[in-house]
Amino acid sequence: MKPTQEQIAKLPKWAQAHIADLERCQESANARLDRFQDTDTPTHISYTEFVANGTDRKKYVQADRLDIDFLGVHLAINLVDDVGRGLEMSWRPSGWGHPMANLCFIPTGYQQARITNIAYDPREFSRLVDLKEREESDDRT
Repeated sequence: MKPTQEQIAKLPKWAQAHIADLERCQESANARLDRFQDTDTPTHISYTEFVANGTDRKKYVQADRLDIDFLGVHLAINLVDDVGRGLEMSWRPSGWGHPMANLCFIPTGYQQARITNIAYDPREFSRLVDLKEREESDDRT
C-alpha cells in the first residue's frame, strides 16, 4: 500500500528524497517501456509477457525464425513464405549432442504434442515403451 503525502511529509528529509527518486525512476522506466511497446512493429511471431500491474503485453519478434532451447530440446520454427508452405519445425537435442539422441515426440491432444528429451525425464520414455508394447500385443491378438 502506497503511503499518503501526509505520511511521507512526516518522514525525515532523506527518506522523502529517496521516495521521490524511486517514484521518478519508476515513471521513467514505465515511459521507456511504453515507448518501446509503441515502436514494436507487429509481425507473425510474438510472445506474451506478464507485466507487474497485472496486465499482459504482447511483444513482437522481428524475425522469420524462432529458436527455443528448453530442458534439453532445441526447437526451431521457420516461417516459409514460398508457395504458401506455412511453418516448418525442426528439433534436436540442445547443445552439441548427437542429432538423433533421446528425443520423443509425444502427441498430447488434437493438434498438440510435446517434445521431450528423455535425459530429463526417463520415466516418460519408459511409459511410452510400455504403451507401445501393449498396443503391439493387442494388435497380435
